[in-house]
Amino acid sequence: MRMINELRDPWAIAFAQATAVLTYFLFAAPLWQSLVAAAAVLGARVAAGLTLPFPATTIPPPSLLTEAELAVARYVAMGRTDEEIAQRTQSSEKIVRKRRQTVMTKLGFEREWELREWALAHRLIPEPPARHWYERTLVRGTLAGGGLIGLCWTTYQILRVLLPLYVH
Repeated sequence: MRMINELRDPWAIAFAQATAVLTYFLFAAPLWQSLVAAAAVLGARVAAGLTLPFPATTIPPPSLLTEAELAVARYVAMGRTDEEIAQRTQSSEKIVRKRRQTVMTKLGFEREWELREWALAHRLIPEPPARHWYERTLVRGTLAGGGLIGLCWTTYQILRVLLPLYVH
């Protein structure tokens, strides 16, 4: 079902169609290569969608937390230690540990990565820059990014050279 939902995205279908048209007309590829390029784009979309975690059905609002708890939640989401948080909030480590537990309980989270995703969803912390081309294009869902286009073009060029050597 989740795979079907990924394929229903109009942007994924439009990008696959654009890939097929570009490879056929612009690069003079045979029809089967254009179809393979379009299928590769849809396959990348499905793979990216299946590897991402399910979105939460309801995301708790930040208004559930007090200002002090919200500050602790931000620092925890950024990966700070209790000692660093205590220094920044001018409180003791014991208070920070208690607030951390209160935040996790109020929001219904069990792990810190859930708190991080929550903070990113509410734009409470800045999103870190992508480290690799696949994170920019596939993981973060920007399939129309230049990285995937470059990847398709490079793959097409490699296959265009290698396929005649091995397929007779």
